[in-house]
Amino acid sequence: VVMGKYLGQLMPVYTYVGCLFLFSSILLGIIKQSCKIPLISKHNAEQKLTKKDWLNLALQALSASFLFNFLFFIGVQHTTATSAGVIASTLPAVLTIMAWLILRERIHSNKIIAILLCIAGILTLSLDNTSGQAQESGSYLGDAIVFLAMIPEAWYSILSRQLKGRVTSLGSSFVVNVFSFLMMLPFMIQGMIESPPDNLEQPVLLDTPGRRSF
Repeated sequence: VVMGKYLGQLMPVYTYVGCLFLFSSILLGIIKQSCKIPLISKHNAEQKLTKKDWLNLALQALSASFLFNFLFFIGVQHTTATSAGVIASTLPAVLTIMAWLILRERIHSNKIIAILLCIAGILTLSLDNTSGQAQESGSYLGDAIVFLAMIPEAWYSILSRQLKGRVTSLGSSFVVNVFSFLMMLPFMIQGMIESPPDNLEQPVLLDTPGRRSF
């Protein structure tokens, strides 16, 4: 979270996220090739991927990689790293609710308590945002965007369950990162044109304990 906020001040969000996907794809590709890990799981009886499988992988890239990172790093620029980290921890609760709505999974009492604790945490952050300085920094907007980013991330988890036993974990991660880079590439190019390296702004120092500047 802190590194994302820092790098977001050095370059456009599109450029940063695009480079992240590019390097991740290269690294995962090297590991996949070195370890000779196939894309298709040995438990896949058909030993091939259908159009539905490829669509699922593309939707995983759209949700967890593209939408999540895009929303999250924009939100981080409008709130504190601490608030973003706390809100990001609500992901299991969001996933539980979406699994109940989409997959009709039962919600047990312990999960209900966890969801209520997450709500209490967000309410506590909102009380902190009532200060004048927090309002000026746009913390409400940033917190809302970060929380919104948890929805596509939870959607990714649901989509990945549908491919269980059909693709390998590493193979799926590699394909999703490649798709994500291709989705972000047009925005990445636009960001580099609008803010070339010579015109990048100097970063603003991040918060230190006892100082709140964003």
